[in-house]
Amino acid sequence: MYGNYAACRPQRIARATGVILMDTPVVPNLLRYVRRTLLETNRTGTVEGAAERIGLSMIQHILIGQPRRQHSLRKTVRQDPIPRLRITSMRSLNQRYARWGLE
Repeated sequence: MYGNYAACRPQRIARATGVILMDTPVVPNLLRYVRRTLLETNRTGTVEGAAERIGLSMIQHILIGQPRRQHSLRKTVRQDPIPRLRITSMRSLNQRYARWGLE
């Protein structure tokens, strides 16, 4: 399951076999966004020919919206009996990628 989608979260979690909660700090998230937007022009998922720009709405989401939603998401995930994993740093995520053989 990928994404926040708070309105349909209960239905999605009810159908999930497990949850990986990305619960990383705000400042590294913001720095990653800036680095990816400005420096990683050929990354997977970019639209060919589209210019990447730093967006105020995305900065607001990272600094304000995301932290507000994380509390609710943590609470929801804790209440479910399905297997769950909480990732709290990019280092931890990268270690998991390596352990699972992902890039």
